[in-house]
Amino acid sequence: MNEKVLKKLHFVQERVPSYMKKEGFNAFNNYSYTSERQLKGGFQPLLKEAGIIFKVDVTDQRVEPGDGKMRLTLITMQYHFFDSESGESLEGTFCSQGTDSGDKGIFKAITGGVKYIFLRYFSSPLEMIQRRTRKLSLLLLLWQLMQIQVREKLS
Repeated sequence: MNEKVLKKLHFVQERVPSYMKKEGFNAFNNYSYTSERQLKGGFQPLLKEAGIIFKVDVTDQRVEPGDGKMRLTLITMQYHFFDSESGESLEGTFCSQGTDSGDKGIFKAITGGVKYIFLRYFSSPLEMIQRRTRKLSLLLLLWQLMQIQVREKLS
């Protein structure tokens, strides 16, 4: 059993902020994102304090032509969380993809995969509840506005 590494990962999970605001912005495609730098800043001190080492190995890579100059890089990764004291580890397999017109597709795929692993592995229920609450509040507001419009049309 991986009891020691699991306890240390739980230590990290309890201390990670329940929500990471998306501080990066892609002006070309007009969207916000959680940057790799931001992710490292949030997790690295906690992993260090817990004595956890994170490692990723790309076990499979495939590049496919995309639209125009763009190419799609598909990878399979094996990730590991090692306890530096006991040597125990927790590992898993993950697939990711990155699109680029040059040689950066694999880096985008690795970065995207690592970000996904960390944001989902350490995601607290509070973050999910906050997101769902915001969506439900918006849906409720839209429903109320629709009801007002219908009443105005009927009167």
